[in-house]
Amino acid sequence: MALKPTLIDFFCGAGGFSEGFRQAGFDILAGFDNWQPAIDTYNENFKLAGVNKDISAFWGNDNEIEKLPNTDVIVGSPPCISFSFSNKSGKADKETGLLLIKAFLKIVAVKKHQKNSVLKAWYMENVANSKNFLQNKYTFEELNLEFWAKKNKINPTETAIYLNDCRIINSAEFGGFQKRKRFFAGEFINSPGFISSIPSSQSIFRTLDDLKRYLPSPFLKFEKDLNFLDPNYNIKVNITEVSDHFYDTGVRELEWRISKFKKINHPFMGLMSFPERKDSPSRTILANNISLSREAILYKSEVERKGDGEYRTPTIREAAAIMSFPLTYQFIASEANKWRLVGNAVCPCVSRNIAYATLKKLNTSYRNKLILKKRISLHPEYNLNTFEVKRFEKTKVDFSLKNFKQHIFKNGNMTVSLSNNDLSTTPRKLPRWLTIVQYGKYKNIDIRKISRQQTDRLEVFIKNNCGEGNKFLTEFENKIIRNKKKNNKLQSFQTFNPMNVLENVEKIISKYDKTKNELIKAKGLTFIPRKEIPKNQLFAIYAVSRVASVINERL
Repeated sequence: MALKPTLIDFFCGAGGFSEGFRQAGFDILAGFDNWQPAIDTYNENFKLAGVNKDISAFWGNDNEIEKLPNTDVIVGSPPCISFSFSNKSGKADKETGLLLIKAFLKIVAVKKHQKNSVLKAWYMENVANSKNFLQNKYTFEELNLEFWAKKNKINPTETAIYLNDCRIINSAEFGGFQKRKRFFAGEFINSPGFISSIPSSQSIFRTLDDLKRYLPSPFLKFEKDLNFLDPNYNIKVNITEVSDHFYDTGVRELEWRISKFKKINHPFMGLMSFPERKDSPSRTILANNISLSREAILYKSEVERKGDGEYRTPTIREAAAIMSFPLTYQFIASEANKWRLVGNAVCPCVSRNIAYATLKKLNTSYRNKLILKKRISLHPEYNLNTFEVKRFEKTKVDFSLKNFKQHIFKNGNMTVSLSNNDLSTTPRKLPRWLTIVQYGKYKNIDIRKISRQQTDRLEVFIKNNCGEGNKFLTEFENKIIRNKKKNNKLQSFQTFNPMNVLENVEKIISKYDKTKNELIKAKGLTFIPRKEIPKNQLFAIYAVSRVASVINERL
């Protein structure tokens, strides 16, 4: 039998890049990462004994690079957070990310140009935005290899690495269950134009419905003889062999309501589905699982309940299957760290196709069939399975109220928000509530905070200048401020549910402004920088300000 082609993986994370190459028949020799849960997970799945290693240490140590195993292929996924649009709206500092990428390219350059090199190909993955910050080529000098180049009788100003062959790859085009677009660069030594020539393997995208036809409900009752097929691979697994799936990921009502609002009523971003559409591929699996964020992936729970637990996030196993990991792949970490491991990984379905193309270029006949580990020992201390439905205990103060900011509706490029996040002051243990009015959009936003005195002036203005203004004020006071019903009454910070209050305020405002087009002349309201203001927004400024002041009095 011919020897297997070999691979080494830098910034290996959970091992998704390596897993795809292993499935194609490669021998994985080593993986490097400076995060212990990643090393533990990688070692478990590839039966290696790798150690925690900071890849940036190679930047100043040529000798350490030369000691690394010589392999046919080098792959790497430098951390992408500094290039991600989700990090500070894409404005995060890029220097650290660029240094790590250059450290990886330096390793590749040494292994590519060293005497008697065996390197056949190298590949790098990152978020799509990183492409905009990379050069088309790097010299030995630019990769901190001036001394090494001279020692090896190479001109340091010569090009060491080319990045001409790059491509944005969507995992849905390679059989994945999600629309995940990532930047890939690489080179098949002495054969340019390789990455761009990798054909997609999927003409019809796979959907969440397709996934759920294979993967059972997380609320399935345990039966030891129950078997089912892996959604990504033609292997049968027993329920006892599947970790991190049979547990309740139900979300508190306040959290999913906040997420829902951000998805369907964001002040300047587009509409998103709530809950997730089942007839299309999943949105991108991220490295965190913040259930109240706009980016949260939320499903309708299989358990019939209202409020708390009505919607749920994916289980770790669902997220891993969406990423195309086999059901037998194990993640050795806490639940939060498992999300990070899964969300930061390279999809094996993509790396497997890159591996197949590499084998084709190598003219090897080694690959006979998909190589999968069908049996992996479970670790009870890390397995999230409980086979139980969650009980939602009432908490004294809901953590979801931290940095809360929500508007009622958008009208005329204007929003009126109830917020407890005042960035101009030192955060308080129990933050004071504010009314924030925003005009305009994107970079041209005018932000105003409404004071108690301005609220009193606005009350008089509404009485005298708005049709049915008195009726609105009376109904608002009776139903929102003084209502004795538990779900509406403004009691204290500990019992305050701002989402419910804002929804009830919206109903009252809509009752007295049915067209949502009526404009009121803002004569004398100097805190409103417009001559006219939509009637519903005028009512919203008053209502939100009144709610904020009442709650603040009870803090």
